[in-house]
Amino acid sequence: MKSLTKLAVEKFVRLQSQLWSCPITFGETGVRWLLGRWLLGGFTLGLALVIATAVYARTTTEQQANAAEDVAHTLKIEVKIRQLEATIEVKTVSLQGYILTDNATLLQRTTQSLNAIRSVLIELRGLAATNVDLQSRLDRTKQLIDERGEFINRLITARQSGASGAPAGPDPTVGATLLGEQIRANLDEIITYADRLLASQQALAVLLRERASSILPIHLFLLSLLTLTVLLRLNAEAAEHARYSEKLIRSEGLKTSILNSMPTEIALLNPAGVIVAVNEPWLRFARERGAPAESRIGVGANYLESCRQALADNDPYAAAALTGIQAVINGTRSEFQLEYPCPSPTQSFWFLLHATSLQDGVGGALVAHLDITARKEAEANIRVLNAELEQRVAERTAALNAANTNIQQLNADLTARATKLEVVNKELESFSYSVSHDLRAPLRAIDGYARMAIEDYAGLLDANGRRQLNVIRDEAQRMSRLIDDLLAFSRISRQQTEPVLIDMHAVAQDVYDELIKFEPGRSVQLSLQELPAAEGTPAMIRQVWVNLISNALKFTRKRPVATIEIGAQADAHGEWVYHVKDNGAGFDMRYVGKLFGVFQRLHNQPDFEGTGVGLALVQRILQRHGGRIWAESEVEQGACFYFTLPSLSAGDSKCTTSGRFKVHH
Repeated sequence: MKSLTKLAVEKFVRLQSQLWSCPITFGETGVRWLLGRWLLGGFTLGLALVIATAVYARTTTEQQANAAEDVAHTLKIEVKIRQLEATIEVKTVSLQGYILTDNATLLQRTTQSLNAIRSVLIELRGLAATNVDLQSRLDRTKQLIDERGEFINRLITARQSGASGAPAGPDPTVGATLLGEQIRANLDEIITYADRLLASQQALAVLLRERASSILPIHLFLLSLLTLTVLLRLNAEAAEHARYSEKLIRSEGLKTSILNSMPTEIALLNPAGVIVAVNEPWLRFARERGAPAESRIGVGANYLESCRQALADNDPYAAAALTGIQAVINGTRSEFQLEYPCPSPTQSFWFLLHATSLQDGVGGALVAHLDITARKEAEANIRVLNAELEQRVAERTAALNAANTNIQQLNADLTARATKLEVVNKELESFSYSVSHDLRAPLRAIDGYARMAIEDYAGLLDANGRRQLNVIRDEAQRMSRLIDDLLAFSRISRQQTEPVLIDMHAVAQDVYDELIKFEPGRSVQLSLQELPAAEGTPAMIRQVWVNLISNALKFTRKRPVATIEIGAQADAHGEWVYHVKDNGAGFDMRYVGKLFGVFQRLHNQPDFEGTGVGLALVQRILQRHGGRIWAESEVEQGACFYFTLPSLSAGDSKCTTSGRFKVHH
């Protein structure tokens, strides 16, 4: 606001100085005709001199007019440069507010400011079309503004996305700040260049004015000698006066146009405080904002009297405004600025009052009003947001500290548990070694001696004795299998998983073909559907199929025709669910919770052999792969076991082997 007001003052003062110092002089008659031949030569010479001085004066006048137009043109360029500088400042404030508040209005203002900057640059390039040096400087400014625009767009994009991390590449905030400083420095250089150009143009105008003034005495002297020249000169002066009047009217129109083009409400005061000129925004303010009547703030009104009236109306800011503007008019202060709220019948708003002294002998002051309601509201919002942000930071810091404390405690607990787990694992390895070596030897001895007793003393034993020895052998062998299953179950938790793509169809078919060899004479119908591929450790996943298919064969042994169905389908979440279904003995769902426990059996040993570890082993394998298993059944109605493995993409999940139906006898 300050720079914009000072710019308006400087340009208006320079324009007024040029307009009010234009010489408009009229010649006066009074020269008598002198008779005689001896005057003919002097008359001819005087006439020639009059013509020569007239031509010289005309040329000088035209040059002076051109110089005045150049000065006005340069003034317009400087106005646009200041407008560009002010728009950049508005954009910077709007952007900062948006980054802090995520306010869509501030984002819109930032975008509007960017468009306004480009528009002003286009106008500046048009005004500076004949100045190559200024064009080059403007091109550099446009390049810097475009680069800063790219950084700003990156900041806006980062703010809109809500990303917590900094975007890749250079820091946009630092880059935008550096480019902003370069833009301001570049604009300051352009303004300095324009000021030098304006100074040279003004010097030329002064020189032409002094040159025209030096011709006037000679011209008057010749007019006093030659009546004809005087008469001719009178006509020329009348025409010149008409031209100067036209230029004056155009210049006054230019002054009014310049004032009306400024968004700030501006009024010009003479040394007495009387308003001598206002722009359209000033009058619009009176009409739209419920300001005092135009008779109190329009042309011809005394602005100081309006301040005194406000003071009488108990306006708390009137005294400061009156004192400050009087000081500016009196020359004791160069400028004065005051921010104050304005009550209105419809709404309250804030105005910035800025008064600047008019120099160069003109006197008076320039008074400007600027609506800063949006800025004040933004500042209030920023203060509220800062307070909320500080509160949130404090709360989140406290929560983070508490979380860090919990994490440290959890880490300590995990470390202690890991230590205990390591001890347990070592004990388990020791136990596994003992089971593998220390328990197998006695079992082998029991089985061996029982076999030898049957072979060596078969003739001495009756049928019951031989049966008891066979029971001893069977139980020893069952104990050995139980030890093998238990060791396999314990090794699963320590075995490393190395997932690869597995053709589940081929594995299921291969396992079935291998197991059916041990079921001679049975009638089994296998329905093997197309199975999608899965990722897993091949040996472990094969063991899953072995245990599930062998259970299906085992529990359908009493059926004349056993049916086994192996298939897969996608669930509601797109996850593949594999299943093995049979028409065997089934089980009571009340005991399904015991199904996957170690040594848990839902059928009698004489009916169906087994150690009760197989399903527990399957569950442990699937858990190691991130899968799960469950079952559904009814007594004597068969059972269906379902299991899942981590999903693959659609392109990898198809197995090339088609489904088929087999009957084995």
